[in-house]
Amino acid sequence: MPPVLLTFRLPLVLAALAAPVAAQTPPTATPARPPAQKVDEQDIQKVEIRGSTETYNPRRDDTATKIVVKGDEITKYGDTNVMEILKRLPGVSVGPRGIQMRGLGSGYTQFLLNGERPPIGFSTDQIHPDEIERIEIMRAASAEYSTQSIAGTINIIMKTNVRFKPKGGAQRSVSVGAGASKGGVSPYVGVSMSEPLGRFAYAVNANASRNVFERESHNMDEGYDAAGQLIRLRGTKVESRNESSSISATPRLTWTLENGENLTLLSSLHANRSKNRMHWETESTLGTPYTYRTVDSSSPSERRSMRTDFNWLHKLGAGAKLDLKAGVTYNSFRGDSRRLALAANGAPVQDDLTANESGETGFSSIGKYSTPIFEGHSLGAGWDLGFTGRDEDRFESIGRNGAAPVISDEIYRSEASRVAVYAQDEWNVTPRWSVYAGARWEGIQTISSGNTFDTSRSRTRVLSPLFHTLYKLPGIRGDQLRGALTRTYKAPATQSLIPRGYRSLNNSATVPDNLGNPDLRPELAYGLDLSYEHYWAPNALLSASVTAREIDDYTRNGLVLMPDGRWAIMPVNNGKAHVRSIELEAKFPVKALNPDAPAIELRANVARNWSWVDSVPGPHNRLDSQTPVTANFGLDYRTGPYSMGSSYTFANGGLVRVSTDQTRYQNVKRDLEAYVGWSRNKFSLRLALQNILAQDTIQDVTYTNKAGTTHR
Repeated sequence: MPPVLLTFRLPLVLAALAAPVAAQTPPTATPARPPAQKVDEQDIQKVEIRGSTETYNPRRDDTATKIVVKGDEITKYGDTNVMEILKRLPGVSVGPRGIQMRGLGSGYTQFLLNGERPPIGFSTDQIHPDEIERIEIMRAASAEYSTQSIAGTINIIMKTNVRFKPKGGAQRSVSVGAGASKGGVSPYVGVSMSEPLGRFAYAVNANASRNVFERESHNMDEGYDAAGQLIRLRGTKVESRNESSSISATPRLTWTLENGENLTLLSSLHANRSKNRMHWETESTLGTPYTYRTVDSSSPSERRSMRTDFNWLHKLGAGAKLDLKAGVTYNSFRGDSRRLALAANGAPVQDDLTANESGETGFSSIGKYSTPIFEGHSLGAGWDLGFTGRDEDRFESIGRNGAAPVISDEIYRSEASRVAVYAQDEWNVTPRWSVYAGARWEGIQTISSGNTFDTSRSRTRVLSPLFHTLYKLPGIRGDQLRGALTRTYKAPATQSLIPRGYRSLNNSATVPDNLGNPDLRPELAYGLDLSYEHYWAPNALLSASVTAREIDDYTRNGLVLMPDGRWAIMPVNNGKAHVRSIELEAKFPVKALNPDAPAIELRANVARNWSWVDSVPGPHNRLDSQTPVTANFGLDYRTGPYSMGSSYTFANGGLVRVSTDQTRYQNVKRDLEAYVGWSRNKFSLRLALQNILAQDTIQDVTYTNKAGTTHR
């Protein structure tokens, strides 16, 4: 059943707005005018004042490519999570492998929160759309942010400015909503308040929500001999129910100094409690049956996170500025898991108990100095320092066939340190041509130690030169060309470096264990981006762009048979990979075509992505999890207090050859949603329908060994 979202928004207290009153001046006597004198026209200084209704648009005006999605666009559909917002943005797709740009998996797409990488274990579920100021999509890397962005960067900026009404008025507002889907009702309430207190001003956003959903999946396990004869057929039905409750708050305090500078203290607090219940029913029709008939599992967990940032923007004179930020983070997680497997006669076959507890503390320091050095030049330089320490304890008890359980206690600690320095120069060469040149050096060191493996160290050092250019075509208003040359990289995730395993229940070549690889190297990429943009009316855009990436030390998940007879996958470096993309985008109001047309806004974007890996024979040897085609079509209509709209997203799947003996298949994904809204006197109501098509997701994993035996 597609979820239905119902949202209300209502101000609690509205500050009175005082109309300005013109000062009254007593009349005075008019002095006598002196005799008129003849003035030579050559002595008159002419002053020409020009006005423009066009406002600054970062996508159109910045030299480096950047798409900015602001608050009204973010809250238009009444979304309750960030993933629903991102899937409608140009060049972005959301799938089983997370957030993607260029059709590439989430490891290639950099996700930032207020310009910084979020901590390990961070989930976008911790962010509610009401807390977001804007979303920035950067298709090519810039020196100011980390260059771990082979596909691009998505930067979510949380609300930091304290807004209040004129004449010292405070603001209060509340939002309430509920979503209904298969599994139950998911309520939400959010509160926002802000008020100036002399030179101080405070603001608080807080929200609480509960999400409930149910899901059903069916798995088929097939085996074929070398002659293609079916020798095994087994099936599994899985029913799951997830319940999650969360509460978060983002208090902000701003202090305005006498010289006009601001000190800002921003905190983000979040707590989440969830419970996931799953029930497996298995059936063996042909071949060796499963050792269990049913499996029941329950996984309750609690997660808490806190982040506080102190920001000082110091003005140095002559247009120079020093922007300093220091932050501290803390995250904790505790999760328990119970998994009980029964045979066909009801006897216990396996009884597993796992308790996991982790804590993470981090510190960061970011600084940026910017100054105009001479006409048309803006120089910037800065640093980015950070340290994160993570401790994790995992207790596991594995009981099989009534025997004494096998107990293991794993303790490990990881430390990640990063150092980055950068410099950049933006130069307006002519009124029509601007260039951006920058370089960023990043160093990352990860140390992992534990009681079940030897201490391992990993060091990554990357120097990234970057170049962007923007040229506005002469004689053609609104037409411009962009280009970018970049060097980016993908550092191994901390979890991928730790040589510890996660065991699967029904181990096989298609359901293997997971292992880390402490010898994993970063992937390095050279990139080229070219685009043509046509701004032909207010809020109207047509664009076409092409992209190329050349990746060294490409990382894939290698399948290996361990000495104990269990299958496992581990990340390995596997040579070169090549990526190509073409993207078309259109966005405009219908009034741009016909002034008498209704107030309808149309938007559409289509992307075609290609890739191939040298070490994997073709065909279909593209990067694992890459989406070949993505598309998004939408329209919005507004008349008086009413608004409505619809959005359709499409993501093509298909077959991909992961290695010589592994293939995967992902089905085509179609998603339709719609909304209607009404707003009057600071009160608004929105009803949204999501996942209207309720399409199933289909995945296919196949392994064929050298003898020709196939496991699917």
